[in-house]
Amino acid sequence: MSRLQVFFSPFERLSGGVARVLIAQRWIFFGLALALIAFGAFGLSRVESSTNSRAFFGASNPEFQQLLEVEDIYESSEPSVMVLSTPAAEPYDPTAIEALRRFTEQAWQLPYVLRVDSLTNFNYSYADGDDLLVEPLVPETGAITRELADLVRVRVEDTGELIGRLVSEDGRTFGISVSFVPPDRDVVTYRGIQDEIDALVAQMRTDFPDYELFVAGAIPASLAFSEAGERDLREILPLAGALTILILMLGLGSVAGVIGSVIVLVGSSTFTLGFGGWMGMALTPGNSSSPLAVFVLIATTCMHIVLMWRHALSDGAEPKAALRTSLEDNFAPVTVTNLTTAFAFLCLNFSDAPPLRDLGNMIAAGIVGGWFLSLTIMPAVLLSLPAPRPRRSQPVATTLKAAVAVAFRNERVVIACFGIAVITAIVGITRIQFNDDFIRYFDKSYEIRRDSEEIEARLTSLDVLQFSFESELEGGIFAPEFLNQIEDFATWLEDHPQVRHVTSITVPLKRLNRIVNRNDPAYMRIADTTEANAQLMLLYELNLPVGQNLNTQISIDRDQTLVSITLDIQNAVELRAFTREAEDWLRREAPEIATQATGVGITFARISQRNGRAMLLGTVVVLVVISAAMVLILRSARLGAISLVPNLLPALLAFGVWGLVLRDVNLGSTVVTVMTFGIVVDDTVHMMMAYNRYRSRGFDPRQAVNRMLENVGPAITITTLTICTGFTVVAMSSFALNQHLGALTALVVGMAFIADLLLLPILLTRSERTSQ
Repeated sequence: MSRLQVFFSPFERLSGGVARVLIAQRWIFFGLALALIAFGAFGLSRVESSTNSRAFFGASNPEFQQLLEVEDIYESSEPSVMVLSTPAAEPYDPTAIEALRRFTEQAWQLPYVLRVDSLTNFNYSYADGDDLLVEPLVPETGAITRELADLVRVRVEDTGELIGRLVSEDGRTFGISVSFVPPDRDVVTYRGIQDEIDALVAQMRTDFPDYELFVAGAIPASLAFSEAGERDLREILPLAGALTILILMLGLGSVAGVIGSVIVLVGSSTFTLGFGGWMGMALTPGNSSSPLAVFVLIATTCMHIVLMWRHALSDGAEPKAALRTSLEDNFAPVTVTNLTTAFAFLCLNFSDAPPLRDLGNMIAAGIVGGWFLSLTIMPAVLLSLPAPRPRRSQPVATTLKAAVAVAFRNERVVIACFGIAVITAIVGITRIQFNDDFIRYFDKSYEIRRDSEEIEARLTSLDVLQFSFESELEGGIFAPEFLNQIEDFATWLEDHPQVRHVTSITVPLKRLNRIVNRNDPAYMRIADTTEANAQLMLLYELNLPVGQNLNTQISIDRDQTLVSITLDIQNAVELRAFTREAEDWLRREAPEIATQATGVGITFARISQRNGRAMLLGTVVVLVVISAAMVLILRSARLGAISLVPNLLPALLAFGVWGLVLRDVNLGSTVVTVMTFGIVVDDTVHMMMAYNRYRSRGFDPRQAVNRMLENVGPAITITTLTICTGFTVVAMSSFALNQHLGALTALVVGMAFIADLLLLPILLTRSERTSQ
């Protein structure tokens, strides 16, 4: 008896015993399966959508921790910006300023408002004799004449603090910055605030029909974040489910097989989402595709069982005997494939982003649950409904064998083509760049995306970078040495071509110093003493109205101050590059105050790189564990090494194509290598175990390949089509993370099918020739 025969005998005995029990006690197992589905169904009521757009930042993310620290130091809020654009040809149109004044006043009536800033209530300071006066640019009452509008224009240009932030350079678009402090991040609270904002905007559109209004900010973005997950469940899941069922109907040719598969797939998806509910996992766009992924992946298990059952029926077996044959031949490979796939998804726990960890855990649980459901539901359904007519012709298997025969006749050409493809892919991978922008995660079907782009085109960029500077000098932030270093940094920033606006306390301090010195331009600088700067700021703050303090720029202890930079950049790549440049300037020119940049934008911009490094460890773990499992299962280090080629090659080729064609990747792309390794190994396991099974029965390598293709080829073909179709539907998501995840996964699985079909048979037969 050969070594393969010795190895496969216990596997066959175990599979045979399991098959007999599953068939004999099928109704008991069917009841257990229904109980598992019911458990998942009860968990659905516990699933809640998350409006926390910062859910992608893990507790160990240092950029996120720095962001939280800065928000604790300064007056933290949920910022929003409402923009009014006038059709008037002249800048600073009086009617537009009147509309802005009314808009600003009504914005104060919105719920949970902390602060409202616009041109009309901007506090302009000037001297009246020996007195320093601070008053709004636009009076709270009275007509706005052309003369007043011209005065407002002169004062706006004098301050230099509003242009490019709350007033466009052409003076025809105006912004209102609104800061909210809601009691929680609950979707109900956010929706209540947004409803009031929408009502205000609708009223302004009624009163000023010729004006254009746009809204962006944390609250509408958070609601869009919640909506994206719900939209995928509502639109993408049903479409992918319908296409999967259609493929089942066309590929299985069995009513019983389709009905049983649908029960398994719906039950698996229900269990997946219910598991997330029981575990307290909030629904986000990052994990909303989990039921769909399980639906598609478990379909492959059902197909293997049904198609091999049909194959046995075509050989003349009775339905029960045919099912026993299918379960015996499939138990080991479907168990191995499902467990390795689940393990690969569990390795998403190496991810730095909690929603992706939830995605991995939910899919892993769903796959294990789906594996159990497929083995327990299918026997009861297949043996309860009429068996399909046997079919002798196998066009798919015939086509596959013909393709492999061509590959065998041109082995060197095939190997050379894959070698060229690998070299080309490496070139493509070098072009890949990480590009994460939270607003651009949403496609243009979302109002938040459309409005944000209009605001950036007409008024100001929403890409804001912040530096929090701490002074250790006596007198804190008012020490001239400290302020002059910040002023030098601000000057460098203002001269930078990518900077639109810089907000710093040095701007009002210089203006105040000039004002109290009879508007002498020579005093447009930081005062010479700490006491003078502190007195200027105190005098200024005493004249500010309620709600207009400087706590958003100065810490309570007056030892730290915030510099905010509005940037004119195109993507996260440019944001990271600018951030590095600014941080390098500080380390080189002002080492005493050098610090790191912070802000939501740069935290998102760096998350892909951080997650990519984390997932590299996950990839190594998946590679080592699954490779070891393959060696143990195949009882051959040689065959285990061969299995790595068609499992690693697809991801390499797919990312190479992506780099050559699209280039940009995001957070969703970083997990594809780990999760697809567990998916593509499924076909390899089925093929190699079938190959070994036929080799152990005395077939030569070429014959074993042909028998393997007859046995598992149709199922592998249909399952590949199913997975590619399902994840292509995921790529139709309105959320960029799922678009990339779906498209790349479909591409990897497609590449895996080509490698398994053309390259694996050559490697198997060649390895046997060289080992003899």
